[in-house]
Amino acid sequence: MIRIRRAALWALVLSCAMAGRVPEARAAAEIHKLNLMLSGNPSSLNASEYNDLIGSYNSAVLDPRGYEPLKAMHFGWFFQAQLRYFVRPNITVDAGFGNLKATQEVEYLPRISQSINIDTKVQTDVWNIGTSYYLQPYNQGDFQARMYFGVGLLSLSNTQFKFGKVEAGTDSTTSLGSATGSGDLYDYNVRGTSEGPGWYLESGAHMFFSSRYSVMLGVMYRDMKVRALPTTLTQYDRNGVAYPSPSPIGDVEVDLSGVSARMAVCIGF
Repeated sequence: MIRIRRAALWALVLSCAMAGRVPEARAAAEIHKLNLMLSGNPSSLNASEYNDLIGSYNSAVLDPRGYEPLKAMHFGWFFQAQLRYFVRPNITVDAGFGNLKATQEVEYLPRISQSINIDTKVQTDVWNIGTSYYLQPYNQGDFQARMYFGVGLLSLSNTQFKFGKVEAGTDSTTSLGSATGSGDLYDYNVRGTSEGPGWYLESGAHMFFSSRYSVMLGVMYRDMKVRALPTTLTQYDRNGVAYPSPSPIGDVEVDLSGVSARMAVCIGF
């Protein structure tokens, strides 16, 4: 019985000693060389010439009929997936793909059983390659935060501009008319697709935890312009039969430059 009590006492003493050492065995923040960044970034848009076209349409078509004007495009979402590889403890090589889009849809109801739908959008697919420089880390237990600065090049593909109108049940007093004044051709799509280059600057904080997941918060400036995007016109009759224009109707500049707020989750490998 005495031996059991002594063994229990020594076990208690050993347990207390081990408990006293537990706070020293803290987990450290995990820093992986390869990280997959997934981000959804609210973004401002310049789109000056595109907004001028919207303003002209408001003045020439909507305002004289008393319809609510279309809004200028100043905001969109930039979704991005990017690989970031630490070639050195403070330098990464970054490469990825994303999509930036801004859309607007408006419905007018002139009379019972009549509707006019206008939808317009600008969007582009974005490829990027660049590099980031990380400053000295701030460590607190199993948490590490590092400021970073990045720069890189962009390639814009499938850059699109679209402006379309569809009417249902309208008559000569409520219709917004055709794009060219053609008789029974009321519905139409103005569309253009092209490519272009760009560049970006970014800065923010990369926060690491004791897991494979990390978080990035920051800001990015993009210079993204397609200066000569050829546009085409397709008109439709009441039966939906398409009448495309035989040649482009002109060039439009699509300026998707702006500032994005970086909000990203990274997965380490």
